[in-house]
Amino acid sequence: MHVAASPESSYIGKEGVRIIRLDSLWGTSIEPGARVFLKVDVQGYEKRVLEGAGRVLPAVMALELELSFFSLYEGSSLAYEILGI
Repeated sequence: MHVAASPESSYIGKEGVRIIRLDSLWGTSIEPGARVFLKVDVQGYEKRVLEGAGRVLPAVMALELELSFFSLYEGSSLAYEILGI
């Protein structure tokens, strides 16, 4: 569906990345008492990011998520699933 809607968005390769939990940044990169703006743009992994941010989320003053109402990435959660609507 993704490529049908936007043919120029087809996959052209894969990139390996290191994955860490946001919670692991608490107390090092994120100081207790900090006011955090969290922008999550992770191509379908939003739910997993939020699940790994339990200690950080109480400090988040604003959250920006890029969500989809249609499945664009295999295994991704849709907007209504993340937002609980």
